[in-house]
Amino acid sequence: MAPQRVHSSAAGSRPAARAVSRIRSNWAARSASVSPPPGIQGEAAAPGPGASGALIVYPKNGQSEAQQGTDKFECHRWAAGQTGFDPTQATGAPAPGKRSDYFRAQAACLEGRGYTVK
Repeated sequence: MAPQRVHSSAAGSRPAARAVSRIRSNWAARSASVSPPPGIQGEAAAPGPGASGALIVYPKNGQSEAQQGTDKFECHRWAAGQTGFDPTQATGAPAPGKRSDYFRAQAACLEGRGYTVK
């Protein structure tokens, strides 16, 4: 017996088209835009660290790994003291601008110690 061919017609493809349409509408409903939390509303346009949440730091003067660690920690403490914001502490939403001020202060400290900061 010879194999039979199944012909797709416009009527036969409607259930598949409806399924695709249903999937697309479900996807659209689930991917609605979300507003940022109120504590960081004004910081969206402010320049900040990379996506990982930390500055990217390159030693310019051949600093050792140990020296880099010490410098990063000391600059973190100094920036937190200057700005009143410490990203390692979960104390709720910071005042607008505190986060960007902290990263700017930390970058200035590291640049002063001979690092390139991105």
